[in-house]
Amino acid sequence: MRNRAIVLVVRQDDCPKTVRSQPTDNYEFWLPTMLLSETHIAIQDAVRAFTQERVRPRSRQYESAGGYPAELFAELADLGLMGMTAPGELGGAGSDYISYALALIEIAAADGALSTILSVQNSLILSALLASGSEEQKTRFVPPLTSGRLIGAFALTEADAGSDAAAIRTRATRVEGGWQLNGAKQFITSGRIAGLAIVFAVSDPSAGKKGLSAFLVDRSGRLRRRQGGAQARPGRVGYLRTPV
Repeated sequence: MRNRAIVLVVRQDDCPKTVRSQPTDNYEFWLPTMLLSETHIAIQDAVRAFTQERVRPRSRQYESAGGYPAELFAELADLGLMGMTAPGELGGAGSDYISYALALIEIAAADGALSTILSVQNSLILSALLASGSEEQKTRFVPPLTSGRLIGAFALTEADAGSDAAAIRTRATRVEGGWQLNGAKQFITSGRIAGLAIVFAVSDPSAGKKGLSAFLVDRSGRLRRRQGGAQARPGRVGYLRTPV
């Protein structure tokens, strides 16, 4: 017996129009026909085929190991999933956001935690770099991110601050040659494996919530190799006297 389907309905002239996707053994869902082009359907089918064959059968194994092998991120990158909306000249897939949403649905159906890592990589790290990064930063960091060689973390949440970002306590102090960060973050997705982090800190305490700044921290030289695959669970990240 199949599990209950998730149904997405779009009404046009009070008439629901839906089309069912091909079901797998454990799930099926419906999508509005008006949203999907042939390209969207091709991307959805390709990601579903890969994740159901390559990821879903090993999901419990990844859970027991506490993470994912580096080879899996390389395979995901080969499909364009590590940088779906990034431009092609920087190694991205150049896809639209409907394609990106469809891909995340399929990845989440196979392994929910993996979809979270990819959503942070695409939505929070790459989008911020592409929107606000310098050309040097884009050239330096975007290709390794889209190739899966570099995993990003979005370091905002602290013990007493998260949704209320203005309450963060991590401090950024200007020093010779740059800035020094002092503080700690927690519940950071990919915090244990990230080679690059966007870290939020108070750079001007007198300015209130307008005194927050985001810093790119290259952690690639500070990570310790861990046996049994990359640790992907949310972690606590310390930035005590870290120069950036």
